[in-house]
Amino acid sequence: MSDPFSVVIHHNRECGTSRNVLEIIRAAGYEPVVINYIESGWTRPQLLALFAAAGLSPRTALRTTKSPAVELGLMESDVGDEAILDAMISHPVLVNRPIVATPKGVKLCRPSEIVLDLLARLPPGPLAKEDGELVIAADGRRIARAAPAQDGRFDVRLAAIADAGALAAIYNEGIADRIATFETEPRTATDTARWLDGRLPVVVAVEPSGEVAAYAAAFSYSDRCAYAGVAEFSVYTRRSHRGQGAGRAALSGLIASASEAGLWKLTSRVFTENLASRALLRSVGFHEVGVQEDHAQLDGRWRDVIVVDRLL
Repeated sequence: MSDPFSVVIHHNRECGTSRNVLEIIRAAGYEPVVINYIESGWTRPQLLALFAAAGLSPRTALRTTKSPAVELGLMESDVGDEAILDAMISHPVLVNRPIVATPKGVKLCRPSEIVLDLLARLPPGPLAKEDGELVIAADGRRIARAAPAQDGRFDVRLAAIADAGALAAIYNEGIADRIATFETEPRTATDTARWLDGRLPVVVAVEPSGEVAAYAAAFSYSDRCAYAGVAEFSVYTRRSHRGQGAGRAALSGLIASASEAGLWKLTSRVFTENLASRALLRSVGFHEVGVQEDHAQLDGRWRDVIVVDRLL
């Protein structure tokens, strides 16, 4: 007799998270209907029904890594849902994965332990997800996920692809200010999406309304293996939120995330006249190492910078 509790998984066999979700479902004693959507493709009614049931939009369901999303220009803020849907039908890999449907609901199961919310019974423990994190203890108890960190009025979390537009807008304010970066060309969401490849952390401080107030990002310092644990960083705050602790919240989150990622030092350069940034950096433990005179030109004028770093 078949189990009346039916499970359907829209699966990408090339994805570790999707494979892990499938394993969790089977470990709980279910044999799901597996839809390999890369091969079968999507229809518009199918996607619209899934997204409505899961509380997703084409934008929030868009897969942006290991997909042609950037190349197709889908990361730009002026690209509408209809265009994204059309692209998903033409390129099935653009739909994020896996999407699981059961009598308890429909969800995009990332991270993979979200699938446990959709099952009538849990698999036996101990059970770990694809990154080794334990999600069910040996005694069968589900291990609760940690809540997002908070710093005063701001939620602090790792940036997601959906934040790329906000990152670009905040950075472009910094470019226009002419006191934070030597860059002069505005960035697009496609540009900032490239920061979010998972290699180094990018952290955002977010208002309860969901608005990104500030970000702090780590970038590669050197290709030499001796410096594998050193990263450059930047921190930028939306003009409307300066002086309210958003930058400090994001930077504190970056320090914690960088340490957890195995880095041992963060370093950057700050314009000597940027007193607000210098004060912020000192307040979270950065040291001013020295001045690099005439480091580069901005608007035809040579500018000095101060090197700052912090051991983690």
